[in-house]
Amino acid sequence: MDTLREKNLVNSIPELSFKMAGLVQPTSAVRRIKQYLLGDISNRKHEWADEATKRMNEDLILLDRFYEEEEVREDYDLEKKAIQEQYQPAIELSFINGGIFYLQNDTQKK
Repeated sequence: MDTLREKNLVNSIPELSFKMAGLVQPTSAVRRIKQYLLGDISNRKHEWADEATKRMNEDLILLDRFYEEEEVREDYDLEKKAIQEQYQPAIELSFINGGIFYLQNDTQKK
């Protein structure tokens, strides 16, 4: 990603340039980006997820203790699900915006 910051991006085809048709289709590009991001995320440290799981387990133990003495456990499943949704570690990827950018080799610049 840092390499892209060094590139000169433009929103139209530069002069004396032509498009290479069909080299990378947009759907393929989205799939590649998603695979790259998921790989990058999986290689990172996830202490936050371990900590969230620990807190979730502590709250579930507390919930079990609370409902242990109750004869009617109507709300138990609902509260258990709410705790799991609150603390269950999750990462969500979504594309907000996209576009096609034309890159130009430095050798072609005037």
